[in-house]
Amino acid sequence: MGVVGGGDAGLRWLADLRRDVDRYARALGVAAPGDVAGTLDYLVACSLLEERDGRFRLNPGARLPAEVLPLSRARVAEEDAGRWLDLFGPVVRRLVGLFGAAGDDPLDEVRMTLRGLADILELDVETVRAAVAILGDRPDFTVLGEVERACPHDEVRIRVNGPVRLNPLEPT
Repeated sequence: MGVVGGGDAGLRWLADLRRDVDRYARALGVAAPGDVAGTLDYLVACSLLEERDGRFRLNPGARLPAEVLPLSRARVAEEDAGRWLDLFGPVVRRLVGLFGAAGDDPLDEVRMTLRGLADILELDVETVRAAVAILGDRPDFTVLGEVERACPHDEVRIRVNGPVRLNPLEPT
């Protein structure tokens, strides 16, 4: 049975992960997790779990990894980007749906105000603004203008650079 990625690359990834977890555990002042008890101690130290009366529960007020662990700037940026995509990914996919990718005659460009997009998607303008900015960072799309500074009633132009994919956030 293989490890994530399989082969030597998977084994290197697993060894790197283990080394990172051991380093994080030392920084948190707990033993490196080698068994269930050690793993629970580690997750409590990371603030992901909380212990009450001998029971463990997810901590709804868990801190961000960069607030708890000694992460490099590159790793913090990677963590932030992942959370950003997780948060706005569904909205990005709904934006892509406006191009009619599943239909017979998909659009090459959508021209609409941020407010208009927000009304169609039944979302607030700032959520739509963030999703348009993410879509503009994808190689399949171009956003014309500065969406980050656009007023709600300014026109936004989103252009498709190739065939529309229903999930532009997945790698090709």
